[in-house]
Amino acid sequence: MKKDIIMFLVLCATSFGVATGLSSCSSDSQTEDNWNNISQNFENMKGAYEGTAIMNDNSNHQTLNFTIDQQANVTVKNFPIELVLQKVYPSDYQSIQGEMEGYSYTAAIDSVGVPSVSALNWKAKDLDVTFNYKKDGTSHAMTLTLATTGYYDVTRSLLSLRIDVIDLIVDKQDMTRFLPITFMVDAAGKK
Repeated sequence: MKKDIIMFLVLCATSFGVATGLSSCSSDSQTEDNWNNISQNFENMKGAYEGTAIMNDNSNHQTLNFTIDQQANVTVKNFPIELVLQKVYPSDYQSIQGEMEGYSYTAAIDSVGVPSVSALNWKAKDLDVTFNYKKDGTSHAMTLTLATTGYYDVTRSLLSLRIDVIDLIVDKQDMTRFLPITFMVDAAGKK
C-alpha cells in the first residue's frame, strides 16, 4: 500500500512536470504575433488628428491639432498657451502681447505600453518650452515643462491626448502655485 501511494505521487509529479513543460513551448509564436500586432497598431496610429482640448477645471475648450509622425514624434500644432497665461494673469490677461496663435511643440514618443490587444498607451519625453511675451511694456519669458501622453483605441482608430504642465517658471521665478494645468483631448479622429 505504501508502494502504491509513492507510485501515485511520482506519477502525479511526472504528469505535472510534463504538462507545464510542454505548454510553455507554444508561446514563442504567440509572442512574435503579439509584437507584430503592436508594431502594426503603432503604424496605424500615425497621422494627423483634431480634437477639442478641455482644461482640467473644465473652464476652457479649444480645438487642438496634433500629429504622430513616421519618426514617432508627437507635434502639437496649436498649444493653448493663452489659456496658461490666463491662469497666471487672471485679472489682466488682456494686457499681454505676444504671438499666441499657432504655438507648437514637438516631443519624441519615449515609451509604449499595451493595456489590451485593442489599445496602445504612450508617453513622450518631458519637454521644456519657452514662450516670450510682453506685459505692460516689459518682456517676460515663461518656461513650461510639458508631459504628453496618449491612448490609442485600435478598434475605433481614435487617439486621446493628455498634456500636463508639470513645471512653470516665469522670469526665473517658480510659478507652480498655478498648477495643475492639464489639457485633455478625448477620442480625436484622424483628419
